[in-house]
Amino acid sequence: MAYENSQAFLHEGKILTGVEQFENTCRIDVQSDKPIRKIISIKALPKITASEKVSDEVEVSGRTNYQIVFESDDNVITSSSSYVEWQHKIASEYEVNFLVPSIISNEIISFSTNEIAILTTININKYSIVSEKLSTVENLPEHYVVKQNTYDCQRIINSVSQSFNEVLEQENTSRISEILNYSAVVNVKSVSALIDAIAVEGEVLVDVVAKEGDDVVSINKVVDFKQELSMLSVVPNNIVDADVYLSDLKVTISAGDSEEKTNIIYSPELTVNAVAYSKEQVSVVEDAFSLKKQTLMTRECVNALSYENSITIKETISGAIDIQTDVDSVCFVLDSKIKEVAFEQKEDSLNINGVVNLDVLTALDSGERTKIEGGFQFSINVPEVKESSSITVSSRVESCKLRGGKIEVVCEILGKATNQTGEYISFVSSIEELEDKELDNSAIVVRVVKEGETIFDVAKELSVSPEELVNQNPTLEDGIEEGMRLVVYSPLVLDF
Repeated sequence: MAYENSQAFLHEGKILTGVEQFENTCRIDVQSDKPIRKIISIKALPKITASEKVSDEVEVSGRTNYQIVFESDDNVITSSSSYVEWQHKIASEYEVNFLVPSIISNEIISFSTNEIAILTTININKYSIVSEKLSTVENLPEHYVVKQNTYDCQRIINSVSQSFNEVLEQENTSRISEILNYSAVVNVKSVSALIDAIAVEGEVLVDVVAKEGDDVVSINKVVDFKQELSMLSVVPNNIVDADVYLSDLKVTISAGDSEEKTNIIYSPELTVNAVAYSKEQVSVVEDAFSLKKQTLMTRECVNALSYENSITIKETISGAIDIQTDVDSVCFVLDSKIKEVAFEQKEDSLNINGVVNLDVLTALDSGERTKIEGGFQFSINVPEVKESSSITVSSRVESCKLRGGKIEVVCEILGKATNQTGEYISFVSSIEELEDKELDNSAIVVRVVKEGETIFDVAKELSVSPEELVNQNPTLEDGIEEGMRLVVYSPLVLDF
């Protein structure tokens, strides 16, 4: 007789199932009436425009927007924007739910008067909804001794990926002639469950470098967003999570009514990948043995990783870069990245240590412009975060000034820490009864191992030899652990 699976549960979660990296070579025609003398920087922002599952692959179409800052023949800094479309096939073991692209590097192969050849390396992160099945026995006969436990399990109600645009117009009190450079980072403030929807709220922090007459100026702007994503079966007490990333960005100018004013138009496009979870409880048989029958048990296990919450990271830091050349002034920051990140767990918090690396365009005493690379260390403390959490951080420069042979920098560290709880669940999925056990005038003793006990301690208490204890409980060959259930048949001692 066999006791087959009579309960089945799904433990589901969104996980990173792979990273696809590929290279894309393109030639960009620079739309400028000024020939290129020196390329100062190239920024690229990738966007997935379509994806389709074909057989065992996902065919992805995308577009990379390029922003090129260069110095022309007359030593004037100017910029040009363009885009290149691409296609790539992705192999995936799992059904892919979300695809998130990012730029790893841009390498200039060559350039001529008005054309640049670029080799771009692109990463595509593949996120999937992965299910693990828990099938466990229940309603065992009375002659079974059973150890049972209850766990919180996670089920995904729904998931959605959606893009939306935000547009904000700002009147600048001075005359802006050209936008040279712009970048942005996304800061998600809150994600909440509504009725049949998820609300995502945050801000896009946009940094712009523009020409104001003969001067180069920096303009910072915060574009707030609040978006509701339709998602059936969601109720306010569900657990919800969302990742928001920048899929496109345009900053343009238009002349105002007055020649002394300029309207700056910020147009970020955001993509939201959101998931809603419900929590369920599952009681599983972790151990079972019959007092009357020889049995054959099938055991399974899952590593149950459940989403707990997300914590927003936002902290202002400062540092300085030493310079070796005779720098006359700082033009603007070309790029800012965080490297060498390490974590140090505290009692109720986590220290995040790293290095902010900067590329800064400067002007020398000779009038020549040169790029200076440098960095400085930082350490921030984030409460209620575990070292096992999934953590992403980025940097955004607020100000950059030349002072006393150094470039002094103030920047924000922005990011997200996703806390998860993990349990390793081992359970019995089915039991097959074999022949009867040979019972004589013996007593059956069931003993649960206590903390710190050894095989010898248990054997002594049960009045059997350690060898006999291991012989009757073969699992002890792998070592004794707290909570183990041991069964021992020992002769009856009848005192009259």
